[in-house]
Amino acid sequence: MSVISETRGCIDFYTTPGYSPGAQIAIILGELGLAYRFHEIKPTVKKEDTPIHHEPNAVLKDIDEAGLAVTFEGASAIMHYLIKQYDSDHKISFPPNSPEAEQVSTWQPFFKSPTKNPSHSPATKEPGTKGSNTFEILFSLNERLRETEDYLVGHKFSVADIAHIPVVVTAEDAGVDIEMFPNVVSWYNNILSRSGVEKGLAASSSRSF
Repeated sequence: MSVISETRGCIDFYTTPGYSPGAQIAIILGELGLAYRFHEIKPTVKKEDTPIHHEPNAVLKDIDEAGLAVTFEGASAIMHYLIKQYDSDHKISFPPNSPEAEQVSTWQPFFKSPTKNPSHSPATKEPGTKGSNTFEILFSLNERLRETEDYLVGHKFSVADIAHIPVVVTAEDAGVDIEMFPNVVSWYNNILSRSGVEKGLAASSSRSF
């Protein structure tokens, strides 16, 4: 994180095309009702005999309460910052050390795919393929939603749900039919009605994450 003095203004969010956490960050920004400017990070084109300088896939610039400009690089750092800075009333998160917060860490160890694997998942895809991973995630998601009947954690829309939206959006590209998972379909249709989700997905609509 870098810090410089600057007049308070709008959030600037930069992300790379095809970067799934970028869509998740855009949804968080939408759900928290934060005004921001979106900037696309152009993929680096490697020239012959020229080493590639790896840029971060996500960058967020903001002005904190002290009027200082802060810059965060990397999806995890950005998400932690947004939740800590702008979700003190726990609109999409839960109080630290609460049972719900512990459950969230199981389902999204900060916005990564669930770490647990389904115990009875049919091997319809070759192990190790994108389709296989997507199938396993959707299977786990479907079973969890069968139990909760609404959202993944705490019976409210939260960061745990946000973590899985790109998986559903890209399921078809991975060769997985989400109609196989009725609980996921119902959950997804429900959250699509949320303005924050709609705005976040719209911000990523021209990018295939």
